[in-house]
Amino acid sequence: MSDLVCLHHPDGRYLYVTPSSYPLLGYYPDELLGRDPYEFCHPDDHHRVRRVAHEPALQQVPAPITYRMRRKDGAYIWLESLTQCILDENGQVKHLQTTSREVGDRIKMEQQLKHDALHDGLTQLPNRTLLIERLEIALKQIKRIPEKQFAVLFLDLDNFKVINDSLGHLVGDQLLLTITTKITRLVRETDLVARLGGDEFVLLLEEINGVVDAVWVAERLLEELRSPMILDEREIFASASIGIVLSNSQYQDPQALLRDADLAMYRAKHNGRGQYAIFDPAMHLQAMQRLQWDNDLRKALEDEQFVLYYQPIVNLKTFAICGFEALIRWQHPHRGFVAPLDFIPITEETGLIVPLGRWILH
Repeated sequence: MSDLVCLHHPDGRYLYVTPSSYPLLGYYPDELLGRDPYEFCHPDDHHRVRRVAHEPALQQVPAPITYRMRRKDGAYIWLESLTQCILDENGQVKHLQTTSREVGDRIKMEQQLKHDALHDGLTQLPNRTLLIERLEIALKQIKRIPEKQFAVLFLDLDNFKVINDSLGHLVGDQLLLTITTKITRLVRETDLVARLGGDEFVLLLEEINGVVDAVWVAERLLEELRSPMILDEREIFASASIGIVLSNSQYQDPQALLRDADLAMYRAKHNGRGQYAIFDPAMHLQAMQRLQWDNDLRKALEDEQFVLYYQPIVNLKTFAICGFEALIRWQHPHRGFVAPLDFIPITEETGLIVPLGRWILH
């Protein structure tokens, strides 16, 4: 299809229109002569077309713009137009000329790329990028209006890896889609449900009336997820742990909100799974202490700060020594001797128990 070329009065009215107006817009050229292009421009684009293209062209500045134009059948199409001025012998703007082409396929592709950049490929839920944008807006709003309050719920499935490993990734994907439907059905249209990846979901609940509203949603979610789901002709039970954090003026960035909601979620898992926990500042302190213990243990392995004590095992009938029991102690440079009860659980959770076991055998 050839480009649509039009000659306009400085106020915009059509003075000449090429025949390509019919295949493009459904109007014959004589149907457009004398009419104002703004009659056909999408209402949302009126002001932008005038500001970005029309007014600069009157100042002899060529201006390209992409906008929506209404066809004769009422459908809107995307046009890309370049507006230029035609001067008279005195250097004054006599006419405007527009050259336009249909760019609907390009716009559709650009919109799809933008959507894909902000949404999860499997569930089509907002992704982390869009979530961060919404959290930034929510934080700015409560700074302007302190009485406003929102909550962030961090949801993690408790047994997703078992299902994924035993029944396959296809069933795992079906489970995530089913969970997505359950979650989105329980929240308001104004709330945001995002998938961070894997089996992690985050809910942004805005305009709430305190922690009661957030807890109500969490309880509904947990109850809904306890119901069995039929996937691949199998009855599957899923549960989740949820961390809740409420907005307050101390939060400066979205990452801190997600961090604290994540900490609360792990507290819920630690308390037995299938439940929720509300964040309190002590959780962050405990997490920092745990991180310090982890770092200290890695350093202890490198510096061989561990000590072994051998306790004899005695046969009570003969009173003869029949073996030894090796007891490990950690000689911390600042804390002194640390009992196994305080550090062995951490080595088991972090995987450091393996190199520690090698050291003991060596």
